[in-house]
Order: sequence, then structure tokens, then C-alpha cells
Amino acid sequence: MQLKAGNAEDAHATFSQDLVYWPENGYALQGLHDALLAQGRKTEAEEVNARIAQAWSLRMPPAQ
Repeated sequence: MQLKAGNAEDAHATFSQDLVYWPENGYALQGLHDALLAQGRKTEAEEVNARIAQAWSLRMPPAQ
């Protein structure tokens, strides 16, 4: 909701705090990625993107 309302900085803080409680949570990482992009912080967003891939690879069952 914060991103949709144009509050990228607040969204960044919220998702960062979520990651304190739920480390490497795919949803929180995606939100952090999107918040960073909205702030024009592309390099940091790309770093988070690698973490997103790792987070989901650990939680998704293998394709059959």
C-alpha cells in the first residue's frame, strides 16, 4: 500500500523491518526490491533480486 501511495521510503523501512523478523522472506524481499527501484536505487535492487531467487528456490518444491 505504501508503494502504491507513492511512499517508497516508508515502504523500504517497512520491508526492511519485516526482514528482521522473517529473514529472507520472499515477499518482503520483493517489496524491498520494488521500494528500492521506486527510489531509483537500481544497483541495490539488483542485489536484492539475487536474494529473492535464493529465497524462493529454498521454498518451492521441484518441478515434476
